[in-house]
Amino acid sequence: MKTLITISLIFLSFIGFAQSVTEGEAFISGVKQNAIIATIPQADIEVVMKEWKSLMKKYKAEVSGKDEIFANNAVIKSITDNSMDVFARFELNKDKEVVVSIAFDLGGFYMNSSAQPELFKEAKKFVEKFVESQSKSAYKDNLKIEEKVLSGMEKEKKKLEKANEKLEKKNEDLRNQIKDNTQTIKGNQAAIDNKIKEIDDQANKIKSLKKEKPKM
Repeated sequence: MKTLITISLIFLSFIGFAQSVTEGEAFISGVKQNAIIATIPQADIEVVMKEWKSLMKKYKAEVSGKDEIFANNAVIKSITDNSMDVFARFELNKDKEVVVSIAFDLGGFYMNSSAQPELFKEAKKFVEKFVESQSKSAYKDNLKIEEKVLSGMEKEKKKLEKANEKLEKKNEDLRNQIKDNTQTIKGNQAAIDNKIKEIDDQANKIKSLKKEKPKM
């Protein structure tokens, strides 16, 4: 049941990721340009940027830039056989989600769904695939972190349980010691009572002897 719930959550998450990839406008080199915009929840922006750079290099692009990554002459044949300049911006929104804005420069003009519907369709698929892979990776990373937290909690619980076991054992030993001491005290008290009687008898004996002291 737990596995089914987890799979369902991942599936629903992926649907959400796919729906979050949209066409819009983004500032590219300081100018608003048409772009494909996507969000990646719970992801590390530095990791996502590094993975994008790595991906662009696989498509023979010369990659440069930091906040805005420029991939010069990328050849992504799933979109087009021609080389393209691909611009990508990575930012965090108010919900701490990674917002990715990717613009495809086809040689003096930027790709859009109206003028290049087929190219745009393939470009959107390309971005969706990247977003889903990063979302899945972020999910796994966050799951590992949470599992590590859980493991730490379980270890702390076991540590506390072990401490309680030791204290309970100590308490049991103390209870047994108290029981033994109580019995010893009772035995000692009986001996004391006997000794008091012996002392009284001895004192009376001495008193009697004194009375029998011969006259000088």
